[in-house]
Amino acid sequence: MPSTPDYLPLVQGLERIYEFVVALAFGEAVIQFIKKPRSKQSETDDAVSTPHWSSLPQAVAFFFTAVGFFHGMNRYLELTYAVPGGRHDLRLLMDVIVFLFEGCVLFMAAACLTERGLRCFSVLGFLFGFDALWGIANYLSGGLPILFNWSLQNLVCVAAICVFKFVWPKPGLRASILCASVIVAKMLLDYWMNWSSFYFAFLPQPAQ
Repeated sequence: MPSTPDYLPLVQGLERIYEFVVALAFGEAVIQFIKKPRSKQSETDDAVSTPHWSSLPQAVAFFFTAVGFFHGMNRYLELTYAVPGGRHDLRLLMDVIVFLFEGCVLFMAAACLTERGLRCFSVLGFLFGFDALWGIANYLSGGLPILFNWSLQNLVCVAAICVFKFVWPKPGLRASILCASVIVAKMLLDYWMNWSSFYFAFLPQPAQ
C-alpha cells in the first residue's frame, strides 16, 4: 500500500470530481429559482425571468445543505485518508461512490426546487437519511467520532420533514419555512460544535 503522504493528491483529485457534481447542482438550483414562469414559457421570449420567491425556503435549505455536505465531505476525506496513520483500504472507493451518489441526489433536489408542496424537502430528507445510515455504519467500523453526531442530526431533519409532510394539516408555505428552519439550524449547530475540531482543523503533518 502507498504511504500516507501519497494519498493527499489522490484525495484532492477525488474532491475535484465531487466539486464538479456539486457545482452542477448549484447551477441547476439557480436556474430553477430564476427561470420563467411555466405559463409564459410557451409565449414570447419577452417574458421576464424573476425569482420564485415562494420557493425561497427550499432555496435556502438547499444552499445550506449543499455547503455543509460539500465542506464536510472534503474534510472527512482529508482527515480520514490523508493524515499519518489514516485508513489505507478499499473503503476510500466506497466512500467516494457514496459521495458521488449524494451529489446526484443534491442535483435532484435542485431540479425540483420550485415544485409545489414539499417535494424538494422530500429529496433532501432522503439525502439526510441515506447519509445517516452511511455515517452510522462508518462510525461503527472505526470512523471519525463526528459521524455519530452528524448522523443523529440528519435523522432529526428526516423526522421533522416527515412530520411536516405527512402530519402537518396543510404542507404549504408555512411547512416549507419550518422545514428550512430545521435544516438551517442543524447546519449552524454542526458548524458551531465542530468548527475547530473538524471543519477548520489543521491536517497533521507526517514525521520527517
